[in-house]
Amino acid sequence: MNKKKVFLHILGARPNFIKAAPILNALNEHNIKNEILHTGQHYDYDMSEQFFKELSIPKPNYNLGIGSMSHGAQTGRMIEGIEKVLKSNSFDYIFIYGDTNSTLAGGLASVKLGLPVAHIEAGVRTGNIHSPEEVNRKLCDHISTINFSPTQLSYQNLKDEGLVDSQNIYCGDVMYDMVINTKLKKLEIDLPKRYVLATIHRQENTDQNEILNNIFLNLMNLAKNINIIFPMHPRTKQRLKEINLYDIVCKSLNVIEPQSYNNLLNLIKYSEMVVSDSGGVPKEAAFLKTPSIFIGEQIVWTELLEQNWSYLITPEKINKLITVYNKFKNTKKRKLLFGFGDGNAANKIAETMNRIIL
Repeated sequence: MNKKKVFLHILGARPNFIKAAPILNALNEHNIKNEILHTGQHYDYDMSEQFFKELSIPKPNYNLGIGSMSHGAQTGRMIEGIEKVLKSNSFDYIFIYGDTNSTLAGGLASVKLGLPVAHIEAGVRTGNIHSPEEVNRKLCDHISTINFSPTQLSYQNLKDEGLVDSQNIYCGDVMYDMVINTKLKKLEIDLPKRYVLATIHRQENTDQNEILNNIFLNLMNLAKNINIIFPMHPRTKQRLKEINLYDIVCKSLNVIEPQSYNNLLNLIKYSEMVVSDSGGVPKEAAFLKTPSIFIGEQIVWTELLEQNWSYLITPEKINKLITVYNKFKNTKKRKLLFGFGDGNAANKIAETMNRIIL
Protein backbone atom coordinates (compact mmCIF):
# COMPACT_ATOMS: atom_id res chain seq x y z
CA MET A 1 0.00 0.00 0.00
CA ASN A 2 1.29 3.47 -0.86
CA LYS A 3 2.49 5.63 2.00
CA LYS A 4 -0.14 8.08 3.18
CA LYS A 5 0.14 11.58 1.77
CA VAL A 6 0.22 14.33 4.39
CA PHE A 7 -1.87 17.49 4.00
CA LEU A 8 -1.45 20.50 6.27
CA HIS A 9 -4.54 22.63 6.87
CA ILE A 10 -3.77 26.19 7.98
CA LEU A 11 -6.59 27.65 10.08
CA GLY A 12 -6.97 30.67 12.30
CA ALA A 13 -10.50 32.10 12.38
CA ARG A 14 -14.10 30.95 12.65
CA PRO A 15 -14.76 30.95 8.87
CA ASN A 16 -11.66 28.78 8.35
CA PHE A 17 -12.86 26.23 10.90
CA ILE A 18 -16.31 25.89 9.34
CA LYS A 19 -14.95 25.47 5.81
CA ALA A 20 -12.33 22.95 6.92
CA ALA A 21 -14.65 20.64 8.87
CA PRO A 22 -16.41 18.93 5.92
CA ILE A 23 -13.18 18.75 3.89
CA LEU A 24 -11.26 17.07 6.71
CA ASN A 25 -14.05 14.50 6.98
CA ALA A 26 -14.07 13.89 3.23
CA LEU A 27 -10.29 13.57 2.97
CA ASN A 28 -10.27 11.01 5.78
CA GLU A 29 -12.06 8.62 3.40
CA HIS A 30 -8.91 8.52 1.26
CA ASN A 31 -5.31 7.47 1.92
CA ILE A 32 -4.48 10.89 3.32
CA LYS A 33 -3.17 12.05 6.68
CA ASN A 34 -4.45 15.46 7.75
CA GLU A 35 -2.57 17.75 10.11
CA ILE A 36 -3.73 21.15 11.38
CA LEU A 37 -1.84 24.33 12.09
CA HIS A 38 -3.74 26.94 14.12
CA THR A 39 -2.27 30.42 13.80
CA GLY A 40 -4.15 31.76 16.83
CA GLN A 41 -5.85 34.57 14.88
CA HIS A 42 -9.03 33.80 16.82
CA TYR A 43 -7.73 32.69 20.18
CA ASP A 44 -10.45 32.94 22.82
CA TYR A 45 -12.81 30.06 23.56
CA ASP A 46 -15.92 31.58 21.99
CA MET A 47 -14.16 32.32 18.69
CA SER A 48 -11.94 29.22 18.43
CA GLU A 49 -11.88 26.24 20.77
CA GLN A 50 -15.63 25.74 20.92
CA PHE A 51 -15.72 25.33 17.12
CA PHE A 52 -13.06 22.62 17.20
CA LYS A 53 -15.12 20.70 19.75
CA GLU A 54 -18.50 21.28 18.15
CA LEU A 55 -17.40 20.49 14.59
CA SER A 56 -15.27 17.51 15.68
CA ILE A 57 -12.13 19.04 14.23
CA PRO A 58 -9.02 17.27 15.60
CA LYS A 59 -6.82 19.16 18.04
CA PRO A 60 -4.23 21.22 16.10
CA ASN A 61 -0.86 19.59 15.63
CA TYR A 62 0.74 23.04 15.71
CA ASN A 63 -0.48 26.19 17.44
CA LEU A 64 1.35 29.45 16.84
CA GLY A 65 -0.66 31.48 19.37
CA ILE A 66 -0.17 34.70 17.40
CA GLY A 67 -3.24 36.53 18.74
CA SER A 68 -4.57 39.97 17.83
CA MET A 69 -2.37 42.75 16.44
CA SER A 70 -2.14 44.99 13.39
CA HIS A 71 -2.61 43.37 9.97
CA GLY A 72 1.04 43.71 8.99
CA ALA A 73 2.45 42.52 12.30
CA GLN A 74 -0.01 39.65 12.55
CA THR A 75 0.56 38.43 9.00
CA GLY A 76 4.33 38.74 9.34
CA ARG A 77 4.42 36.77 12.58
CA MET A 78 2.22 34.11 11.04
CA ILE A 79 4.44 33.74 7.97
CA GLU A 80 7.49 33.33 10.19
CA GLY A 81 5.79 30.72 12.40
CA ILE A 82 4.27 28.78 9.51
CA GLU A 83 7.60 28.70 7.68
CA LYS A 84 9.30 27.07 10.69
CA VAL A 85 6.64 24.33 10.74
CA LEU A 86 6.90 23.76 7.00
CA LYS A 87 10.70 23.49 7.13
CA SER A 88 10.62 21.06 10.07
CA ASN A 89 8.12 18.65 8.53
CA SER A 90 7.24 17.03 5.22
CA PHE A 91 3.89 17.91 3.65
CA ASP A 92 2.51 16.92 0.26
CA TYR A 93 -0.06 19.73 0.03
CA ILE A 94 -1.03 22.82 1.99
CA PHE A 95 -4.71 23.80 2.34
CA ILE A 96 -5.74 27.41 2.94
CA TYR A 97 -9.31 28.64 3.44
CA GLY A 98 -11.19 31.81 2.53
CA ASP A 99 -9.72 35.29 2.95
CA THR A 100 -8.32 35.78 6.46
CA ASN A 101 -4.80 36.87 7.41
CA SER A 102 -4.12 33.23 8.30
CA THR A 103 -5.08 32.30 4.73
CA LEU A 104 -2.66 34.80 3.20
CA ALA A 105 0.18 33.93 5.58
CA GLY A 106 -0.25 30.22 4.88
CA GLY A 107 -0.23 30.74 1.14
CA LEU A 108 2.81 33.01 1.11
CA ALA A 109 4.89 30.86 3.46
CA SER A 110 4.09 27.75 1.41
CA VAL A 111 4.72 29.13 -2.05
CA LYS A 112 8.04 30.68 -0.95
CA LEU A 113 9.18 27.16 -0.04
CA GLY A 114 7.88 25.66 -3.28
CA LEU A 115 5.05 23.71 -1.68
CA PRO A 116 1.77 23.17 -3.60
CA VAL A 117 -1.23 25.06 -2.24
CA ALA A 118 -4.97 24.35 -2.49
CA HIS A 119 -7.19 27.38 -1.89
CA ILE A 120 -10.75 26.68 -0.73
CA GLU A 121 -13.40 29.31 -1.59
CA ALA A 122 -11.39 30.90 -4.38
CA GLY A 123 -12.41 33.48 -6.98
CA VAL A 124 -14.77 35.54 -4.80
CA ARG A 125 -14.57 39.22 -5.72
CA THR A 126 -16.23 42.41 -4.46
CA GLY A 127 -14.16 44.91 -6.44
CA ASN A 128 -13.25 46.78 -3.24
CA ILE A 129 -9.47 46.99 -3.45
CA HIS A 130 -9.32 48.75 -0.07
CA SER A 131 -10.76 45.74 1.77
CA PRO A 132 -8.10 43.59 3.52
CA GLU A 133 -10.13 40.48 2.73
CA GLU A 134 -10.29 41.34 -0.98
CA VAL A 135 -6.50 41.75 -1.05
CA ASN A 136 -6.04 38.45 0.78
CA ARG A 137 -8.32 36.43 -1.47
CA LYS A 138 -6.94 37.79 -4.71
CA LEU A 139 -3.31 37.22 -3.73
CA CYS A 140 -4.09 33.70 -2.53
CA ASP A 141 -5.87 32.79 -5.76
CA HIS A 142 -2.87 33.76 -7.86
CA ILE A 143 -0.20 32.00 -5.79
CA SER A 144 -2.16 28.77 -5.30
CA THR A 145 -1.50 25.62 -7.28
CA ILE A 146 -5.18 24.79 -7.42
CA ASN A 147 -8.25 26.87 -6.61
CA PHE A 148 -11.62 25.43 -5.68
CA SER A 149 -14.38 27.88 -6.65
CA PRO A 150 -17.66 27.84 -4.68
CA THR A 151 -19.89 29.36 -7.38
CA GLN A 152 -20.02 29.65 -11.16
CA LEU A 153 -19.38 33.39 -10.82
CA SER A 154 -16.22 32.86 -8.75
CA TYR A 155 -15.04 30.27 -11.28
CA GLN A 156 -15.59 32.77 -14.11
CA ASN A 157 -13.77 35.49 -12.16
CA LEU A 158 -10.64 33.36 -12.11
CA LYS A 159 -10.97 32.52 -15.80
CA ASP A 160 -11.23 36.24 -16.56
CA GLU A 161 -8.05 36.80 -14.54
CA GLY A 162 -6.17 34.28 -16.68
CA LEU A 163 -6.15 31.18 -14.49
CA VAL A 164 -6.25 28.01 -16.58
CA ASP A 165 -8.60 25.10 -15.88
CA SER A 166 -5.89 23.07 -14.13
CA GLN A 167 -5.72 25.86 -11.52
CA ASN A 168 -9.45 26.53 -11.29
CA ILE A 169 -12.11 23.97 -10.41
CA TYR A 170 -15.77 24.68 -9.68
CA CYS A 171 -16.86 22.42 -6.82
CA GLY A 172 -19.68 24.24 -5.00
CA ASP A 173 -19.69 25.85 -1.58
CA VAL A 174 -18.51 23.80 1.42
CA MET A 175 -20.47 26.15 3.70
CA TYR A 176 -23.60 25.05 1.88
CA ASP A 177 -22.55 21.46 2.62
CA MET A 178 -22.33 22.37 6.29
CA VAL A 179 -25.67 24.16 6.54
CA ILE A 180 -27.78 21.51 4.80
CA ASN A 181 -26.05 18.62 6.60
CA THR A 182 -26.18 20.10 10.11
CA LYS A 183 -29.01 18.77 12.27
CA LEU A 184 -29.82 21.72 14.47
CA LYS A 185 -30.03 21.02 18.19
CA LYS A 186 -32.40 22.91 20.43
CA LEU A 187 -31.16 26.39 21.25
CA GLU A 188 -30.52 26.93 24.95
CA ILE A 189 -31.43 30.60 24.79
CA ASP A 190 -34.88 32.09 25.38
CA LEU A 191 -35.81 33.96 22.23
CA PRO A 192 -38.46 36.62 21.67
CA LYS A 193 -41.17 35.66 19.19
CA ARG A 194 -39.94 38.24 16.70
CA TYR A 195 -36.38 39.44 16.40
CA VAL A 196 -33.65 40.57 14.06
CA LEU A 197 -30.18 39.05 14.33
CA ALA A 198 -27.32 41.55 13.95
CA THR A 199 -23.58 40.88 13.60
CA ILE A 200 -21.05 43.69 13.13
CA HIS A 201 -17.31 43.11 13.22
CA ARG A 202 -15.62 44.03 9.91
CA GLN A 203 -12.61 46.33 10.15
CA GLU A 204 -13.99 48.88 7.68
CA ASN A 205 -17.01 49.39 9.95
CA THR A 206 -15.41 49.14 13.38
CA ASP A 207 -12.17 51.09 12.95
CA GLN A 208 -13.76 54.39 11.91
CA ASN A 209 -15.49 56.09 14.82
CA GLU A 210 -18.12 57.92 12.80
CA ILE A 211 -19.14 54.84 10.83
CA LEU A 212 -19.24 52.66 13.95
CA ASN A 213 -21.28 55.25 15.84
CA ASN A 214 -23.79 55.67 12.99
CA ILE A 215 -24.28 51.94 12.53
CA PHE A 216 -25.13 51.41 16.17
CA LEU A 217 -27.30 54.51 16.49
CA ASN A 218 -29.41 53.14 13.66
CA LEU A 219 -29.46 49.62 15.09
CA MET A 220 -30.69 51.09 18.37
CA ASN A 221 -33.41 53.00 16.51
CA LEU A 222 -34.48 49.78 14.80
CA ALA A 223 -34.54 48.08 18.20
CA LYS A 224 -37.41 50.40 19.19
CA ASN A 225 -39.55 48.50 16.66
CA ILE A 226 -38.28 44.94 17.01
CA ASN A 227 -35.95 43.02 19.33
CA ILE A 228 -32.38 42.82 18.08
CA ILE A 229 -30.17 39.95 19.19
CA PHE A 230 -26.52 40.89 18.91
CA PRO A 231 -23.69 38.35 19.45
CA MET A 232 -20.84 40.76 20.12
CA HIS A 233 -17.48 40.14 18.47
CA PRO A 234 -14.45 40.89 20.75
CA ARG A 235 -13.16 43.56 18.34
CA THR A 236 -16.55 45.32 18.26
CA LYS A 237 -16.78 45.20 22.05
CA GLN A 238 -13.41 46.86 22.43
CA ARG A 239 -14.19 49.56 19.88
CA LEU A 240 -17.60 50.37 21.39
CA LYS A 241 -15.94 50.82 24.77
CA GLU A 242 -13.36 53.14 23.22
CA ILE A 243 -16.06 55.46 21.86
CA ASN A 244 -18.16 55.22 25.06
CA LEU A 245 -21.07 53.50 23.34
CA TYR A 246 -20.81 50.03 24.86
CA ASP A 247 -23.13 50.54 27.84
CA ILE A 248 -25.79 52.25 25.74
CA VAL A 249 -25.71 49.44 23.17
CA CYS A 250 -26.06 46.82 25.91
CA LYS A 251 -29.18 48.56 27.21
CA SER A 252 -30.79 48.86 23.76
CA LEU A 253 -29.90 45.54 22.12
CA ASN A 254 -30.05 41.96 23.40
CA VAL A 255 -26.27 41.55 23.61
CA ILE A 256 -24.99 37.97 23.93
CA GLU A 257 -21.59 36.29 23.66
CA PRO A 258 -20.29 34.97 20.31
CA GLN A 259 -22.22 31.79 19.56
CA SER A 260 -21.39 28.23 18.59
CA TYR A 261 -22.03 27.15 15.02
CA ASN A 262 -25.26 25.34 15.93
CA ASN A 263 -26.56 28.26 17.98
CA LEU A 264 -25.80 30.84 15.31
CA LEU A 265 -27.57 28.79 12.64
CA ASN A 266 -30.58 28.54 14.96
CA LEU A 267 -30.56 32.28 15.56
CA ILE A 268 -30.37 32.90 11.82
CA LYS A 269 -33.09 30.39 10.93
CA TYR A 270 -35.70 31.76 13.32
CA SER A 271 -34.93 35.45 12.89
CA GLU A 272 -37.16 37.70 10.84
CA MET A 273 -34.10 39.17 9.15
CA VAL A 274 -30.33 39.35 9.55
CA VAL A 275 -28.38 42.63 9.59
CA SER A 276 -24.67 41.96 9.12
CA ASP A 277 -21.34 43.02 7.66
CA SER A 278 -20.09 39.43 7.61
CA GLY A 279 -19.16 37.61 4.44
CA GLY A 280 -20.54 34.28 5.61
CA VAL A 281 -23.58 35.09 7.77
CA PRO A 282 -25.80 36.57 5.00
CA LYS A 283 -24.97 33.55 2.86
CA GLU A 284 -25.86 31.14 5.68
CA ALA A 285 -29.06 33.15 6.14
CA ALA A 286 -30.01 32.68 2.49
CA PHE A 287 -29.29 28.95 2.76
CA LEU A 288 -31.76 28.92 5.68
CA LYS A 289 -34.35 31.03 3.79
CA THR A 290 -33.81 34.15 5.90
CA PRO A 291 -33.31 37.51 4.11
CA SER A 292 -30.53 39.85 5.16
CA ILE A 293 -29.34 43.44 5.02
CA PHE A 294 -25.61 43.75 4.39
CA ILE A 295 -23.78 46.82 5.72
CA GLY A 296 -20.70 47.67 3.69
CA GLU A 297 -19.40 49.17 0.47
CA GLN A 298 -19.75 45.92 -1.51
CA ILE A 299 -21.37 42.65 -0.56
CA VAL A 300 -19.10 39.63 -0.73
CA TRP A 301 -21.64 37.40 -2.49
CA THR A 302 -23.32 39.28 -5.32
CA GLU A 303 -25.47 36.21 -5.95
CA LEU A 304 -27.43 37.14 -2.82
CA LEU A 305 -28.27 40.56 -4.25
CA GLU A 306 -29.17 39.21 -7.66
CA GLN A 307 -31.53 36.63 -6.17
CA ASN A 308 -33.10 39.12 -3.74
CA TRP A 309 -31.89 37.39 -0.57
CA SER A 310 -29.82 40.35 0.59
CA TYR A 311 -29.99 44.14 0.39
CA LEU A 312 -26.87 46.31 0.39
CA ILE A 313 -26.70 49.45 2.54
CA THR A 314 -23.47 51.43 2.43
CA PRO A 315 -22.28 53.02 5.71
CA GLU A 316 -23.08 56.46 4.24
CA LYS A 317 -26.73 55.45 3.86
CA ILE A 318 -27.13 53.60 7.15
CA ASN A 319 -29.80 56.11 8.22
CA LYS A 320 -32.10 54.28 5.76
CA LEU A 321 -31.88 51.07 7.80
CA ILE A 322 -35.45 51.19 9.17
CA THR A 323 -36.92 52.08 5.76
CA VAL A 324 -35.04 49.24 4.06
CA TYR A 325 -35.96 46.79 6.81
CA ASN A 326 -39.67 47.57 6.47
CA LYS A 327 -39.52 47.34 2.69
CA PHE A 328 -37.33 44.25 2.39
CA LYS A 329 -39.17 42.14 4.96
CA ASN A 330 -42.34 42.53 2.88
CA THR A 331 -40.74 41.46 -0.39
CA LYS A 332 -42.87 38.91 -2.20
CA LYS A 333 -42.01 35.24 -1.97
CA ARG A 334 -38.38 34.56 -2.86
CA LYS A 335 -37.19 31.57 -4.86
CA LEU A 336 -34.70 29.14 -3.33
CA LEU A 337 -31.11 30.33 -3.56
CA PHE A 338 -29.20 28.57 -6.34
CA GLY A 339 -25.67 28.53 -7.75
CA PHE A 340 -23.76 27.25 -4.68
CA GLY A 341 -23.48 23.61 -5.68
CA ASP A 342 -25.38 20.49 -4.71
CA GLY A 343 -24.16 20.03 -1.13
CA ASN A 344 -21.37 17.68 -2.19
CA ALA A 345 -18.50 20.18 -2.52
CA ALA A 346 -16.24 18.62 0.12
CA ASN A 347 -16.41 15.18 -1.49
CA LYS A 348 -15.63 16.67 -4.91
CA ILE A 349 -12.59 18.43 -3.45
CA ALA A 350 -11.40 15.25 -1.75
CA GLU A 351 -11.83 13.16 -4.88
CA THR A 352 -9.98 15.75 -6.98
CA MET A 353 -7.06 15.89 -4.52
CA ASN A 354 -6.92 12.10 -4.36
CA ARG A 355 -6.56 11.94 -8.15
CA ILE A 356 -3.88 14.66 -8.16
CA ILE A 357 -1.62 12.97 -5.62
CA LEU A 358 -1.91 9.40 -6.94
